[in-house]
Amino acid sequence: MIKILYIFLFGLFSFTASAQLFSEVSSSANINFSREQLFLIGGGVTILDYDKDSWEDFFVPGGYGSCALFRNKGDASFENVTQTQLDSLSYLKIDSLFITGSIAGDIDNDGDKDLFLLTAGLKIHSGVIMQACVLLENRGPLGFVDISLSAGISQASYSVAATMGDYNGDGYLDIYVSNYIESMTFTYDNQGNQTAYVPECRPNYFYINQGDGTFVESAAAMGLDDKGCSLTATFSNYDLDEDVDLLLANDFGAWSGYANVLYNNQFPVDSFENRSTVAGFNRAMYGMGIAAGDYDEDGDLDYYLTNIGRNSLYKNNNDGTFVDVATAAAVDNKWSVPDSLRKTSWGCNFLDFDNDTHLDLFVANGYVESFLPPTTILDSNKLFKNTGLGYFTDVSDSSGLVAPTSNRGAAVFDYDHDGDMDIIVNHCRLQTLNNSFVPQYLFLYQNNNQNNNNWLKVQLDGRYGQKDGYGSLIKIYVGNRSFIREIDGGSSHASQNSSIAHFGLANATSVDSMIVYWLNGEAQKIYNISPNQTLIIQQTEPAALKAVSPWMPKMTVYPNLITSTEALTMAFELDQAQAFDFKLTNTTGQLLWQQKKILPAGQSSLNLPKLQLGNASQVLYLIITDQKGNSKPFKIACLRE
Repeated sequence: MIKILYIFLFGLFSFTASAQLFSEVSSSANINFSREQLFLIGGGVTILDYDKDSWEDFFVPGGYGSCALFRNKGDASFENVTQTQLDSLSYLKIDSLFITGSIAGDIDNDGDKDLFLLTAGLKIHSGVIMQACVLLENRGPLGFVDISLSAGISQASYSVAATMGDYNGDGYLDIYVSNYIESMTFTYDNQGNQTAYVPECRPNYFYINQGDGTFVESAAAMGLDDKGCSLTATFSNYDLDEDVDLLLANDFGAWSGYANVLYNNQFPVDSFENRSTVAGFNRAMYGMGIAAGDYDEDGDLDYYLTNIGRNSLYKNNNDGTFVDVATAAAVDNKWSVPDSLRKTSWGCNFLDFDNDTHLDLFVANGYVESFLPPTTILDSNKLFKNTGLGYFTDVSDSSGLVAPTSNRGAAVFDYDHDGDMDIIVNHCRLQTLNNSFVPQYLFLYQNNNQNNNNWLKVQLDGRYGQKDGYGSLIKIYVGNRSFIREIDGGSSHASQNSSIAHFGLANATSVDSMIVYWLNGEAQKIYNISPNQTLIIQQTEPAALKAVSPWMPKMTVYPNLITSTEALTMAFELDQAQAFDFKLTNTTGQLLWQQKKILPAGQSSLNLPKLQLGNASQVLYLIITDQKGNSKPFKIACLRE
């Protein structure tokens, strides 16, 4: 009876998906991949153009099975190149490990993306014996080589997800690792029924890039060694202050006491501050995935977090706080059967699937056996269309994305270069579905959009910081509207989207202007951009340091390389008179100079005193704070004459 039920369900899902919006094309794309699960978490997908041929490829962790690197052939098909692109020792190593997730980024700024793999331990010991994460350096034609040991990636872990970001603005990508369960016990009622989870979680890791091919694990030293069993972390600039902050989605929050976390980056002070409570980000839930995007078009980043049961949509109030509007926006995705069984959401992605300018939302759902709360196996993916009015409509039934498998990580990319975003979803193979003859494999969903809406894609090429531009913001202006995108180094659930920003333009025939807010403080402007193209933006060398945060006035600090005989000049262009607090500190936070001043409307300037550098050159930070408390740091190289 159970087998008949599942066969019926699969037929029902397949029929419904004769569907218009997306088509599942993994078979015709020559993708034959199934993730063999040992544990029920993990199973992400990472988008990267590893061979720099402009066609984006992807890597998928195999769980108990083998991992796979699929090369995009540029003809709507892929080929598995794992064994040819990894040297034999590296391949044997990762094939011996239970790989849960992965991310990619150019950790050495040599122009190609390297791979960082998360692991739950050795397969032969069923994941009981922990192993370190794996860092694979991309050596171009020579393929990927394991450099974990020499790079200092040596801490054993049960890791699920990771994210890359340049937290200190030194031009090199750092890596934050989400670790999972150390041990699990339960509480029981007097009838012997389990009543609560009592997890003991492993502390997370933070690998700081030293710029010489090595990393130093510094989570405890930085106060980032959270023990909330986080299933996703992402570096993101929630407060638009030109440094990347850190957001964590923690599992078992209802039982462990570890809620979701928002760490505010205190740059240029070398520390983070936990602002979860004051920001209203501290929901205790079964945190699975995080998606970032400006769904309400108000110029800041909002965040969607997945869960067992009601998901959260954190609307950014642009004052350091959030409000959860998931139910009001009709994206809480809570019930499969009202008041009965809860849906389980994992990967999540904002994307404008129909190029109508509004960010829509994809949610990868997948069954996980849970007694608290009870869940359902009738748990398929969701596609929510943004109405542009502050809420979404559920278009899943006509999307072609429904599937009765246990989906996990998801990512979006334009694999066929037709200007609309496609979706790829990894999964967790379940024995229950094996027994019911339900096919279980990775899904590649090709976007069937044919509405002739225009679009623009933007790829960043960093020249004076990290190459990938992770943490940079791209803002475009079309008529009286503006749209922003952030380039991130890992999000969703154990996954990573394309690092090429995509904008739907509807019927707009031109983009009036675009500003790239590079993480190093440079604003790069381009005007009168034609649609329906992929624009590659190469970073220009700044002649002076410019404040480019959307909320700060125009200002320039010059020169950015000074000696003890030179004065530092600040030039301003203000719409109205404003009060500012100016501070000069060294890298330890020691205050060297401070002045508060009201500057007039129009153009004005202010000079700092000449610096007493002592006997050595050093790096200083000029911190400018406006009357609302917004701060902008300038990094200044000071040479002793």
